[in-house]
Amino acid sequence: MSQPPVYQQEWDQIYRQAYAQGRRHWRPEMATPPVFAEFLTSHDAPPAGSRILEAGCGDGLNAIHLAQRGYVVTGVDVSQAAIDRAREVATEHRCHVDFLCLDLVRDELPPPRDYDLWVDIKTLHVLWEDADRAAYLRRAVESLPPAASSS
Repeated sequence: MSQPPVYQQEWDQIYRQAYAQGRRHWRPEMATPPVFAEFLTSHDAPPAGSRILEAGCGDGLNAIHLAQRGYVVTGVDVSQAAIDRAREVATEHRCHVDFLCLDLVRDELPPPRDYDLWVDIKTLHVLWEDADRAAYLRRAVESLPPAASSS
């Protein structure tokens, strides 16, 4: 049996290297893509107070943006270095986000696991194996309410 990918080591190295170069954030231009910002102002957006999980939150910029819009946000990343920075940035913005360092492929989310929206801006596409992508997507489906039937 092959060894599973070690995402945490890979991403900790990426974030630590960026921070060692004096960068405050790894890729701030990826925080809130314009299409997602548009969605948040549309009639399809969940109402303020909704519970949102941002998967692969990195150093927290998008999670903080969501919290500032009135959402109850959990930001999850596999990199402890990114989570540590995210907590610092949230404190500076006087903004509450529950940041967790978890591998969403292998780790269970702590309760409560019922989110109204699962945001993935930069996570699914960086999982290296099909089995990991399938496990990740199962975790997302299990964390969301059942889809409303269109009968």
